[in-house]
Amino acid sequence: MEAITHKEDIDELRRMITEHVEATGSRKGQLILDHFDAYIPHFKKVIPVGYKEILRLIAKEMERGADPETAKIEAFRAYVAGGR
Repeated sequence: MEAITHKEDIDELRRMITEHVEATGSRKGQLILDHFDAYIPHFKKVIPVGYKEILRLIAKEMERGADPETAKIEAFRAYVAGGR
């Protein structure tokens, strides 16, 4: 688990809550949206350790200039080679 700090994650959280409110009429959801910045610290991002490592390795490969598909393949190879 980790704090939600990246803009993309914050935007995704807001979108998910907005969709929930629109679909259900949730008053609690609307309260959260009305005071969103105050509620952000109460949410946590749950991400499997292995998946997080793969994402890190993909980003590393892309920084080296790999296209997205190649980056995924190389990240997987590096992950497996690391004995995971």
